[in-house]
Amino acid sequence: AIVAEGTGEVQEVQGELITTQYFDAIAAEVNEQLHESGQLSVGELAAQYGLSTEMIVSVITQRIGTSGGIAGN
Repeated sequence: AIVAEGTGEVQEVQGELITTQYFDAIAAEVNEQLHESGQLSVGELAAQYGLSTEMIVSVITQRIGTSGGIAGN
């Protein structure tokens, strides 16, 4: 069976298949929210996207840099 089509990389995260485009979209949304509010909670983001806090931090720092405006909980 074909898991995914296109050039996107597919990763298994917490039992789910997720593309790098999905992570890119999350980072773009988080970046937008950061510009609007100036600060976000990692815990709230993790709950919003159904990912672990470690994964959220990894996705964000890889795509938009350091997590200076993102609080631990």
